[in-house]
Amino acid sequence: MALSEEDWRELDATAADGLESHPWIPEIRLAWPHQALGTGKAPCETLKRYEVRWADLGPVQGAEMAKKRPVVIVRLDILNEQLQIVTICPLTTSIHPAWCSRQQVRIGRRNAEIAVDQIRIICKSRLGAKLGVLSRDEATVLRRTITEMYGE
Repeated sequence: MALSEEDWRELDATAADGLESHPWIPEIRLAWPHQALGTGKAPCETLKRYEVRWADLGPVQGAEMAKKRPVVIVRLDILNEQLQIVTICPLTTSIHPAWCSRQQVRIGRRNAEIAVDQIRIICKSRLGAKLGVLSRDEATVLRRTITEMYGE
């Protein structure tokens, strides 16, 4: 890095995430970082992978999906417990059957698509009520789609 004169100053911001003092062992449960959320209250529920929840995705830029909409939590539970952010895929009711970056699901009484091409990281404070959970088969297809899009 020194030889190529790369500028790594922006990386220093990740050092302030508070995780350096926490062991990465699943058995250890940390207190909810409610002060960082600005609410002063702990949540009623723990966030789980493959849950579908409401989220406020605004403000956005360009072609990012906006407004309040359902999202699927895709990050591992151990990381959801320890971080103040969560990885999600938004849902849309605009169906595009030919797009390999989308997975069709039924949430409640509505047909929707999980937009894997719009995967993003948001603060937990943007999340709202739980709408449901993907089935085991839907979760398997979602993992495969994410791997095909972003894996090797």
